[in-house]
Amino acid sequence: MDLEGNNMYAKEAGFRRLYKHFCVIKALESDLDKLRDLTGERIPEYFLAFGFIDKEQGLMFEVIACAEKILEGFRFAKTRADIRIPICYRDLMDREVFLLEDHILHEQYKEKVAILKTYDVSDDVEETRRLSLIDDCRDTFHPDDILVYFLKEGLEAEGCWVRAKRVGEKNIVGTLINDPNQYFGVRKGDDIEFRLSETDDKKLVCVKRF
Repeated sequence: MDLEGNNMYAKEAGFRRLYKHFCVIKALESDLDKLRDLTGERIPEYFLAFGFIDKEQGLMFEVIACAEKILEGFRFAKTRADIRIPICYRDLMDREVFLLEDHILHEQYKEKVAILKTYDVSDDVEETRRLSLIDDCRDTFHPDDILVYFLKEGLEAEGCWVRAKRVGEKNIVGTLINDPNQYFGVRKGDDIEFRLSETDDKKLVCVKRF
């Protein structure tokens, strides 16, 4: 199968272009230990990967097949459905990636993608991942983790990390994943509601007022 793709660095793509999408990633010699089960001792020029989110590891890629760059785009080698090769997004930030049209590949590699069903989340969490308005507040490597500024009279504004759970009618609900340095009456593990707010310079941030 030959496919063309739009290329950029992984750090420029962001999670929205990569999550639940196929892309081709430049391979390096340092990848040999991870890719050996698919390639033997030969380093491929590129590999085809599919983006998913692990609750603990954050944005990840599942290696689908080795890839060869040709005049018309890319050609993919045969793969094995029984082999799993996950790679963290944080390890690929400076790699060249090619974003591909998905519809052709989903049928071709449905068995490989089906393995990732174990990482499926609730519809509520998926809704928070679709909420593009908070993308600038997301952790680069853990897209479910949102930087929320805690505001309380008498205290300094403090940025805390909250793992998004669902979108409410007016607020977003999530679980606090770090203890604040100041006393806001909440601690790690508590569920809180927060909302978007616009700063004086028109930047959108997430805030929780106490």
